[in-house]
Amino acid sequence: MQSILLPVLVFIASAIVLFKSSKYVVEHALLLSKAFGISTLAVGFIILSVSTSLPELMVAIFSALGNAPALALGDIFGANLADLTLVLPLCLIFGGAVYLKKHEIDSLIELLLIATVISLFIFNSGSVTFLYGIICIVLFAFLILRLYKSGKVPKGFSNNVSYNKKRLVAIFSVSVLLLLLSSKFMVDSAIQITSILLIPETIFGATAVAIGTTLPELSVEIRAIKKKEYALAMGDLFGSAVTNITLVLGTLAILSPSAINTLPLLAPVLLTFVAAIFIWLMLRKKGVLSKKSAFFLLAIYAIFLILELGLLVPKLV
Repeated sequence: MQSILLPVLVFIASAIVLFKSSKYVVEHALLLSKAFGISTLAVGFIILSVSTSLPELMVAIFSALGNAPALALGDIFGANLADLTLVLPLCLIFGGAVYLKKHEIDSLIELLLIATVISLFIFNSGSVTFLYGIICIVLFAFLILRLYKSGKVPKGFSNNVSYNKKRLVAIFSVSVLLLLLSSKFMVDSAIQITSILLIPETIFGATAVAIGTTLPELSVEIRAIKKKEYALAMGDLFGSAVTNITLVLGTLAILSPSAINTLPLLAPVLLTFVAAIFIWLMLRKKGVLSKKSAFFLLAIYAIFLILELGLLVPKLV
């Protein structure tokens, strides 16, 4: 029987590195915000969301090169649903309620709307074309530029402190790399553990692996919320959803334009739409996302799991 000791040790070591690297990511994201004179919301979208979406981007590229675009499509839409109904509620439960200013709410709702509308359009069209890919990449670049310009802050924001920008960027980049690598090793070791313990992969994949693949966003956002950097956390979360549906999906469409089997995407797309409407209502009415909101969003994810397991059962019988 294969020894369980090594994967357990790798899992623990990865968890420690993940915890430490998320601390440096948040701290240096805040320093970058001050050094470059842009808001934490803009930093969350422009820098953090792109960084934490790198796993989805790599999956899209290798899936396209391997002539398996369906794998990437499932990952993109599944990741967006997980961000809104798993990562966000877990952040609210373990990090605390999120309070936002009106202009921050307007920007976040705009990002949420873009991600939702594009998802519904793709589902309805039933295909991703080369032209669509170009449009998505251009839209992503436009959003980056627009948010950067609107996120510029007064020169006095940095309190006249001199920052070594190259050093900040280098440390931030290394921290993000450690964050992504530790997440990967944590998930891989967890899969090995379940294999040794004979835990069914379907059950594990729907729970622990789903959480594991969202660990970069989850760890960064909980840390940011605890520091009361709400705009940074939400900029990363909502920005990740937009990055997935523009940059990542656009890259996939350019490399591998194809028709889509929309049936497997029905549950994630529709449930993401329900979650987006709920979040929009909460932000518009109260300007806060509370722990009560978290339980409703988790219920949506639970429905998704039930529907997915329902699809799997006939195949397993």
